Amino acid sequence: MPPPVNREVTATDFITAIQRLYDDRASPSQGPVYADLIAGASRFGAGKTRSISGLAAPNPHTLQVTLVQPAGDFLSILSLPYFAPVPGEYAASYQVGANYSEHVVGSGPYSLTTYVPGQTVILDRNPNWDPATDPLRKAWVDRIQIKLDVGISSIQQQIEHQDADLSLDSHVPQARVDALRADPERSRRLAVTPTASTLFLVLETNPKAGAIADVRVRRAVNYAVDKVAYRDGITGRYGPTGELASTILAPGSLGYRPYDLYPTPGGRGDPAKAKSLLAQAGYPHGLTLTFVTQGSGRLAAGRKPIEASLKRAGIRLKTTYYHEGEIVEESLAIPAKRRQHQLGQSGWIQDDARPHRRVARPPTGQ
Repeated sequence: MPPPVNREVTATDFITAIQRLYDDRASPSQGPVYADLIAGASRFGAGKTRSISGLAAPNPHTLQVTLVQPAGDFLSILSLPYFAPVPGEYAASYQVGANYSEHVVGSGPYSLTTYVPGQTVILDRNPNWDPATDPLRKAWVDRIQIKLDVGISSIQQQIEHQDADLSLDSHVPQARVDALRADPERSRRLAVTPTASTLFLVLETNPKAGAIADVRVRRAVNYAVDKVAYRDGITGRYGPTGELASTILAPGSLGYRPYDLYPTPGGRGDPAKAKSLLAQAGYPHGLTLTFVTQGSGRLAAGRKPIEASLKRAGIRLKTTYYHEGEIVEESLAIPAKRRQHQLGQSGWIQDDARPHRRVARPPTGQ
């Protein structure tokens, strides 16, 4: 780890990170949804124990994890940022959430040296990082300076004027695409790359959420959804290039391995399998579930394919609409609304592959 910690990562740092997931005084985390798979984690989160029984560190280089049930994708789950190691002796001085974000330490090639929320992030080389021990990550430059909350037009101007190297969360304005392609020099620097955007359905699991808390109902939803129709409805003419995701790690992510727990013919859904599971759960004539989605924006186009494919399996939806960007803050992240969001639409964008068009600066030889 970088200064001021100055030591190697140990198994205890992972236990500290998981325990801090349950400290929601300042910044409630979505991590417990995954961490609850660990024996004793939910009891720890409820304040009934002082430690998580399913976690142990018999020595600094060994982490033992005991689960409450089989989870074939648990190693992928552990790669999520919720489980990044945290040095307890250092982090104890900072409250979980935004306060620690301004002082976070990592174990990679760079460490945070400046963070001004909403304005600037500066990463400098981690003097303790050894490339010989890290075959996955590289350090090509000495410093990374990131400007936050910058408009798309301004981003484009800075890249074209060589005042910036790339954008992490933007795209080339459509009005500039033709001009860039017509320019012999700049056209060589314009590339169309995958967005690595993953769209998914959130399925509530809390017993207080009603029928969806039954794993057989959730499995029925997974089998019922026509993923191809949903993909094509969202992406239109770009649909055929999109992959059908079936894992925690999205295709294109480092460490991704194909794995499909609920396969259906051609990704088109299996209504018969879904109906059988609903009957086992006590709903032989189908049931109604609540569903939250966006009334407009990119997710809105996926509503009809979801409704249609679930209807074929006997699942009816009672829908609540939210404005784009408000669905998480006003519904999905609020436990008291769990009966409203038995199902919900959401999405995730891989952090290092957001731009679908980018113009890069030419190499400088440095």
